[in-house]
Amino acid sequence: MSNDLRIASIETIADFERCVDIQRRTWGMADESLVPAHVLITVADIGGLALGAWLGEEMVGFVFGFAGRRADGRPFHHSHMAAVVPEHQGRGIGFALKAAQARAVAAQGVDLITWTYDPLETRNGHFNLNRLGAIARIYHRNRYGTMTDALNRGLESDRVEVEQWLNSARVQERLRGREAPCPPRDAIRVLAIWQDDLPHPPDSPPEPITASALIEVPPDFQALKAKDQALARAWRYYFRAVCERAFAASYALTALHREPGPVRVYYLLERSEL
Repeated sequence: MSNDLRIASIETIADFERCVDIQRRTWGMADESLVPAHVLITVADIGGLALGAWLGEEMVGFVFGFAGRRADGRPFHHSHMAAVVPEHQGRGIGFALKAAQARAVAAQGVDLITWTYDPLETRNGHFNLNRLGAIARIYHRNRYGTMTDALNRGLESDRVEVEQWLNSARVQERLRGREAPCPPRDAIRVLAIWQDDLPHPPDSPPEPITASALIEVPPDFQALKAKDQALARAWRYYFRAVCERAFAASYALTALHREPGPVRVYYLLERSEL
């Protein structure tokens, strides 16, 4: 990570407007799907958080969220957006933004941050579970309805909701840079069916799990979707069934495991302890 990186609260109208441009550059969103500057400004003014990342004078990313309250009255912070422009991704900027967000939320006396992501986007799974220490045990079918941006076009917008418990040992260790442990040796493996160099989902989700399990998923979902939209849709419905069954039985996604050459990727399902 560059020594020129600066993370700070976003304060000027010009910088909030830059957040809108960063959304467009990062996700290829149509204008009607962008969170406008006036919403970002308002939320930041009434207790939300809007943090920016600058390299020198250039704003290259931001993270944005707001306060929420669970059904039991417990307060939490919902991180709605975290973005880094494509040309500066892979340099630790996203991690720096999320770590700064965690510190700011903890300073408010809140110990939980939530957000959502598409579980078939395994790069995001690695970042959220392995690097930030979050877990996922809530599944949302078609969370945002029809989406027309380049990443989401053509499929239902299913999401898992992750929970980052700031006072937990796993989150504290990940934010200090400690790597996620290897999966348990006795974890059962549920393998994809590989045909013509493409992974196909099994015919049905695994039976109720009696131990931890490694569930294979496509290593590059966007590449698979570009080759075979119907196969991508089959993976959406299969992994939806896997998660809904496992989450109902008190399991959670806790890590993403990657094996090299040729790359195979697995989610780790374990009993939820939180």
